[in-house]
Amino acid sequence: MFFLRFENKKRIAAILGLPFAFLLTQCAENFDAPPIPSAPGLAKAIATGLNSPFDVVIVPDAAAGAPGKTLAHNNLLVANFGDNTIVQIDKSVEPHTILAFADQSDTTDLNGPTGIAFDAHGVQGDIYITNFFDETGTTVSAGAITVFDQDGTLNRVIDNGLFGRARGIVYDAARSTASTAVFYVANLDNNTILQVNVTASAETVFLYADLSFLGLQGLNPTQLAIDPLEPHHLYLANTGLQSLGAPLGSTMSIVPTNADVSGGPLNSKEKGIRIIAAGGVAGPLSLDFDGEGRLFVAGHENGTLAMIDPDIGFRIANLETGESEIQGMTVDTGGIYLATEGGKIIEVEASLLTGGTGDGDGGHHG
Repeated sequence: MFFLRFENKKRIAAILGLPFAFLLTQCAENFDAPPIPSAPGLAKAIATGLNSPFDVVIVPDAAAGAPGKTLAHNNLLVANFGDNTIVQIDKSVEPHTILAFADQSDTTDLNGPTGIAFDAHGVQGDIYITNFFDETGTTVSAGAITVFDQDGTLNRVIDNGLFGRARGIVYDAARSTASTAVFYVANLDNNTILQVNVTASAETVFLYADLSFLGLQGLNPTQLAIDPLEPHHLYLANTGLQSLGAPLGSTMSIVPTNADVSGGPLNSKEKGIRIIAAGGVAGPLSLDFDGEGRLFVAGHENGTLAMIDPDIGFRIANLETGESEIQGMTVDTGGIYLATEGGKIIEVEASLLTGGTGDGDGGHHG
């Protein structure tokens, strides 16, 4: 299947004697893939009965296997938004079973969980959960980050009033160290991206990117992912015009995470932000990479799952899942897992889009 990363495209342009911009334009116009129609068995539900799950992640090696820990490698961890809980789906048995993540009977430490990220170094806690609501009866305000240890014990709550309603969160493995964990959080209220630096004794939160200069296209940043082959690129799903009742947004913003932010937040095309199209994906809420640097984007409104060239934006493959209201996604070896508003976790074989060359462990949750 046709797929080349940025440097290879430049080399081809040089060999052909064509301007690189011309090659990008031709690719975008001529290689946009037609949809793969929905069919029985194409996408299967591996878990049902959840309550509006917003995010689904693969439990990495670093977060499992230690004595007394409750997480198991390769299981799915789900932000069960409607029930205000975090649950684990055991993939080792058929049918898959839904397990509690430690003791979640006291949900006052969560307030509408929407995003999950793992700290590979375990600087201070292991599992970071973003919260969306601002309701009474909990100790957590909208946008706060709840941090759990591997066994489900509450470690801390990061809440300094800057977040607003937080949606997605991603761990930056390239910039994190054994003493400092670096995360990015999508702030739905203010159309911004925040950077959170965590040490064993403190947290620092500052504005990383301001999307307001994009106007209507900058509305509603949701899930985040970092390109595993270009770790200085942070990608975000962005529903754009949807909140105004206008035609659904189908754009994604891209922010280089190695840009110099000492002069203030990224806030323009000149300071590292650009838009690429996600054609055919209506209301993209979720995205992730596979290990080969291919970007997958899911549409909340039409159930389209697209594999997109991240350098150009044209669709390499376009799958109609038959599902709607997709709210979260993660890519693993051989499988793409989707969380739907209707309470299901859907599994799609990655080979349907990659032509059998897929590799997991992408850039969504670090």
